[in-house]
Amino acid sequence: VSVGRVPVLADNAADEVAVVLSPEAVAQAGIKTEEVGVVESSSSIQVPGVVMANAYREVKVTPLVGGIVRKVHTELGMAVKSGAPLATLFSADLAEAQTKYLSMRAMLEADHQRLERTRELVTIGAASRQELEEVTAMHASHATEVEAARQRLLFLGMSRKQVDALQHPRQVMADVVVPAPIDGVITSRAANLGQVVSMGQELFVVTDLAQVWVIGDLYEQDFQTVHVGSEAALTTPAY
Repeated sequence: VSVGRVPVLADNAADEVAVVLSPEAVAQAGIKTEEVGVVESSSSIQVPGVVMANAYREVKVTPLVGGIVRKVHTELGMAVKSGAPLATLFSADLAEAQTKYLSMRAMLEADHQRLERTRELVTIGAASRQELEEVTAMHASHATEVEAARQRLLFLGMSRKQVDALQHPRQVMADVVVPAPIDGVITSRAANLGQVVSMGQELFVVTDLAQVWVIGDLYEQDFQTVHVGSEAALTTPAY
């Protein structure tokens, strides 16, 4: 049996039908053939996205003590190094803590001298053991208070060297420098000259932009097309 110019060969209705086309007919029909095999399927999608800072590399800068902003050393967008001054605060709390520390040290020195005299008096029998125990207990109590005052100065941002050098009320300082915690860029600034700030108030945000995130908005129907390890090509109008 022939249909048009395409011969159809069939022995009976139950047999397979083979359609034989000449090379010219195949070329005219635009038919292409490929060997059947198993290959990985591939698909790609395009989604909108935004470049943003790595949230794990953002550090909020807060002062350890409240005060008044006397100077701002940096501007929004500036690159800073770790330890560089960002702002200087005038802090009455810091000055008061130093004065209290000096006062307690003076009391401790007086207690120490009294303790030494009492020990000498006990040796010669001019003082009782009970008096020595009372003076010793008072000396230990004042020593604990002095150490607590010293630790408070360290918590307020003074270095150990500065605390050890503090010997006289003339050395009391009220300026506190707020340093940069990491190398990065100032991506937020809330500190202004003359502003009253409290302990823990956010003054700056320093961000390390050496690594950034690109967040793409993937629709639910496309979830199955991506997985951990999928490659992504990023394009922006600027680049």
